[in-house]
Amino acid sequence: MKKGFKITLIAIGVAVLLLSIVIALLVKNANRIIKHELESRLGKDFSVKQINLHWGSVEALDISFRNPAGKEIFKTDSLTIEADFIGLLKKQYILSKVSLKNPYILLEKNTKGEFVNPFLQKTQKKEAEKPMPPVLIKKIEVTDGSIDYLDRKVSSTPVLTKLRNIELEFKEIAFPLGDNFSTYNLSASIPGSQSTGILKSRGKIAPKSKDTDCKVEIRRIDITGFKPYFQKKGDVNVTKGTFDMDMDVRIKAKKINAPGKATLRDLEFEKRPGVGNKFLSIPLSAVVSFQKQQ
Repeated sequence: MKKGFKITLIAIGVAVLLLSIVIALLVKNANRIIKHELESRLGKDFSVKQINLHWGSVEALDISFRNPAGKEIFKTDSLTIEADFIGLLKKQYILSKVSLKNPYILLEKNTKGEFVNPFLQKTQKKEAEKPMPPVLIKKIEVTDGSIDYLDRKVSSTPVLTKLRNIELEFKEIAFPLGDNFSTYNLSASIPGSQSTGILKSRGKIAPKSKDTDCKVEIRRIDITGFKPYFQKKGDVNVTKGTFDMDMDVRIKAKKINAPGKATLRDLEFEKRPGVGNKFLSIPLSAVVSFQKQQ
C-alpha cells in the first residue's frame, strides 16, 4: 500500500510538473502571438512608446495615430489585450478582454455627409492582400474616453460635438462582423457652453446588419451648441436652453422604430423687434406663452 501510495504521489508530481511546463509554454507563445498580431495590426502609421508582455496579456503604452496633415486623430494611454488560452489550443483567435484607458478619437463627416475613415484609407490595400483571420473578442472595455465629432455637412462652419468621460462595455463581438448580437453599456458627458449634458445607453446590436434594440437617455444637453441642426434662416436666435430625451430604439431590416419623449427646458431668446419671429417653425409668442404655463 505504501509503495503504491508513493508511486501515485510521484505520478501526480510528474503530472503537475508537466502541466506547469505546458502552461508556461502556452503563456509564452500566447504573449508572442498577441504581441506580433498587435504590432502588425497597428502598422507603421501608428506610434507606440512601449509594448509590455505580462502573464497572459500584452500592454501597449502611448499609442498615437496622425493623419497625412500631421493632426493627431487617435491616441490612448494604454491598450491591453488578454488572450484566451483555450482558444489558442483550438487554433482560434479568441481575446478574453481588450481594454483602452483614456482613449481619444476624432470622427469627421465631410460635406457630402460621409464619414472620413483615415484608418481604412491607409490599410485598405494591405488588408485586401492579407485577409484578416476570424477573431472573437469577449469583452471590450473603455475607461475615461473622449470623442470629438466634427460635422462639415450641416453648415458652412463645421459643428464640433464633444463627448467626454466615456465609459463603455461591449461584449461578444466577432471579426469579420457577423449577425450575432453584442450587448453594450455606455455613459458619457457632453460639455456645452452653459451646461454639461449626460448620455446613457444600453442594449444590444448586431454589428453586421445594424439591427438594434436599445434604450437612450439624454439629460441637460445645452442646445445652443446645436443651433445649426435646428435653427433656420430668419428664426429667432436661441441664447439658452437644455434638452432631455428618453427613447427606445429598435432597428430591424434597416427600418427604425424609436418611440420616445423629448423635453426642452429654460428656453431664452434674443430680444428683437418684430412679430414674425419663430422657433422650430412655431411662432415665438406661442412658445413663450406655453413656457409660462409650465
